[in-house]
Amino acid sequence: MIGGIKKYLLFVLLICLTTSHLYGQDQRIADSLKPIYQADTLVGIDKLELLRDLSFHEGKDLKKAEGYSQELIEYAATSDHEDSQTYLYRGYRNKGYALEAQGKMYEALKSYFDAHRAAKKVGYLEGEALTTWTIAGIISGLGDNYIAQDYYQQSISDWEKLGDSLYLCMALFNSGDALLNSNELDKAKVNLTRAQDILNDLKKKNDTEVVDQLNLIETYIQGDLGVFYAESGDPDTGQRLLKSAISRLEPIMDYEGISEFQLALGEILISEGQFDEASILVNSSLEHATKQQRKKIIGKANGLLADLAEIEGDTEKALNHRNISNSINEELQQMRQQSRQHIYSLAQQQFDSENEILRGEQKIDRQRTMIILTAAVLLLLALLAVGLFGRYRYIRNTNRIISEEKKRSDGLLLNILPKDTAAELISHGHVKAKKYNSVTVMFTDFLGFTRYADDLPPEELVKAVDYYFSRFDQIIERHGLEKIKTVGDAYLCAGGLPDPSIDHPERIIRAAFDIIDLVKKAKYDENDLTRFDVRIGISTGPVVAGVVGSMKFAYDIWGDTVNCASRMETNSEPMRINVSQYTFELVKDKFDFTPRGEIEVKNKGKMRMYFAEPPESKDSKRAFQGDASLIA
Repeated sequence: MIGGIKKYLLFVLLICLTTSHLYGQDQRIADSLKPIYQADTLVGIDKLELLRDLSFHEGKDLKKAEGYSQELIEYAATSDHEDSQTYLYRGYRNKGYALEAQGKMYEALKSYFDAHRAAKKVGYLEGEALTTWTIAGIISGLGDNYIAQDYYQQSISDWEKLGDSLYLCMALFNSGDALLNSNELDKAKVNLTRAQDILNDLKKKNDTEVVDQLNLIETYIQGDLGVFYAESGDPDTGQRLLKSAISRLEPIMDYEGISEFQLALGEILISEGQFDEASILVNSSLEHATKQQRKKIIGKANGLLADLAEIEGDTEKALNHRNISNSINEELQQMRQQSRQHIYSLAQQQFDSENEILRGEQKIDRQRTMIILTAAVLLLLALLAVGLFGRYRYIRNTNRIISEEKKRSDGLLLNILPKDTAAELISHGHVKAKKYNSVTVMFTDFLGFTRYADDLPPEELVKAVDYYFSRFDQIIERHGLEKIKTVGDAYLCAGGLPDPSIDHPERIIRAAFDIIDLVKKAKYDENDLTRFDVRIGISTGPVVAGVVGSMKFAYDIWGDTVNCASRMETNSEPMRINVSQYTFELVKDKFDFTPRGEIEVKNKGKMRMYFAEPPESKDSKRAFQGDASLIA
């Protein structure tokens, strides 16, 4: 789900944890502490505790809660108490809660980034995990699930280290939900299924009251799995799970969840020709979404009602619904673009700030090292000639080791980042984000990977993936392209960056042909590897590229071109190369293509697509020349 369900689950989580590090808000506590605050007699740790409790429990007046949080931040920043940095984290965190509750999402996001930095500075992993999870949820709610996944994965990793099963379950569910909204179905199912397994274990261990809360969380996971099965070609299972989820949410009147699940169920019924039942569900979903002001659901519901009206032959009604749907979709697209700019700016500020802290810590380490070396030199001088000789040998060996380690670290950095980007990072300690107006992006994905992952021993699965990706790397390097990253069984690369060029679409497509040939030949190699079929998608357009992370650097790209390439891969076929209209226009004279016409793409509408054919194939070109309408 998007936004509302996540927030509701977070609320449920906070009120049901009775033995955890967090506790639920209680306005009575805030009211009882206000006279003490007004007396203004407390100092030190007592005042820090008072401000922490007031800023957390004040839920009636959110402006006051924000003010208490800011006062806690300022007092903790000037306090010499040993735990002042932890209270600084709590101040920023509670301020984020208050701002988010007021709908000030970007300000809340900045406060959560500050909280994460404070928690990281003192090694408070629990605080880091909570803030990265919260940051991911806001970014996902603002419409950028691609960026949100980086933060979800970090939070999941942190909760695993902490051994907190309940929060791990929640992070996995939210990540799976965001992946579902991005149409990354296989990855979504992995996280949702894992969350369900953890939830089942928790239900066996906890008392009846907590089990009731866990059952509620399970309902949302069940609904999301229903959406997954419906999208994956199993409408019967999808219907069963969605109907069950809706029936469990109706008694508690959770209309946010109900509206989204009803819409998914309505889509299934339309595809099966049950138009009357579908109309009832979609109209009910629209009614709930309108009351909750959930624009994405309102837009999608109007789109489905337009489809139903066209089936009934009511063109005027269909046009009205279609206009509403298109208007909302355009508004949401503009909001997503604006959100990405704000999110990237905040993330870059966080990256720069953490780099500054890292450089400060390195400076202290260097000063400490210099003090130790100076003491060693004085001691060596006292030992006269023998000491001097020993010092000479020590310095010579030390310099050699430092030189070797520097070469080694520089070499490792060049394996991770492009040459110019690595040089900029070494020289300045950070890398500025760059926009490239023309880049060709390629996604590859193995078919049936999730099934293999479930059935194969881990060693065999990793061996097979390593076999393919190592050779993909060689192909990418041979064609002068840039590998961006791998995520599970997905491989992402690009042409035209970091060094702009004019022939990157052609080089990308030639590399794609080589990958197809490699996968075909691998099926006949005499080894015991698991064989896969590959699916490839390609698109061209502008992207933003930069380095993210402060401890483990990663070169990454963002933009609609990346999302478009992902959609091309999703809508491709086994052992085929699916190319967008943008790429086709650039290389249509250099390769043969089979036009596919306009294909409906989730969240993007209809898009023209083309299969790139191997150089020896001429059928596709003849087919293309015979249907000139596909060019218009």
